[in-house]
Amino acid sequence: HLFDRKTMVEKIAYNEYELLKSYFPGSDAENPDSKMVEFDPREAAKLLQEAGWSKRGSDGILTKDGKRLSVTLSYSTQGLEKYFTSWKESLKQAGVELNLSLLTHETQWSNTQERKFEVV
Repeated sequence: HLFDRKTMVEKIAYNEYELLKSYFPGSDAENPDSKMVEFDPREAAKLLQEAGWSKRGSDGILTKDGKRLSVTLSYSTQGLEKYFTSWKESLKQAGVELNLSLLTHETQWSNTQERKFEVV
């Protein structure tokens, strides 16, 4: 609920893409009961609070049991950086820290195969 795809498609991709309910084009027809996950910061805040992420540190990042809600996203395509930067801002407003890690394709592949990542 913190990935504002609609705004990204409008502002960054100049409406050149269509929002899908699935990662796989054409699969929407196979499962008509699938629902679009909408950008909804209030719902995200509710879910985070239910999961125990209710306190904010002095920098605004949510904490739980003394740990910050911080995650590193690894990626290897620099063209995606504009989307990830936009997402990072949405997450920060919600109290989630996103660190971006641009890697070479070879390093990204190796790290993924060896399960050396937080989010890919």
